Amino acid sequence: MKKTIINVKREAESILTKKKLSENLFNILLFSAVIINKERILIFANKEAEKNEVVVGTHCWDTFGKQLSITENDKKKFKESNEIPVKGIKCTFCMADKAIETQTPIKKNVKISGQLLEIHWIPITENSFLHYGINITEK
Repeated sequence: MKKTIINVKREAESILTKKKLSENLFNILLFSAVIINKERILIFANKEAEKNEVVVGTHCWDTFGKQLSITENDKKKFKESNEIPVKGIKCTFCMADKAIETQTPIKKNVKISGQLLEIHWIPITENSFLHYGINITEK
């Protein structure tokens, strides 16, 4: 069953409220930060992410990841179906499942499009996580 944008927004509001996380806090970050559910659907995007055309209600690997880190086969499946595919598509380096399963934050350095990024997956609930990457290319 597909979630509607209203349901996705309610899920984000619930998470932000339950964990006393402030939308304002997310919006002062100078980098894109999102909250994603287990199905890889974006349920919250801060203002910086929105500036980068990240769309709540889409899969993280699509608008947040810009399809840069999914396999060519997955890109083809997505393009041919003209719909968001069923479970299974994720970035090749994704650690979301492990972070959620262990309820432990995970950090990994990944090179994407010539940039070195420090990528974070931080569990919030048993079904969601905070996700962001910081460009550390010049450090």
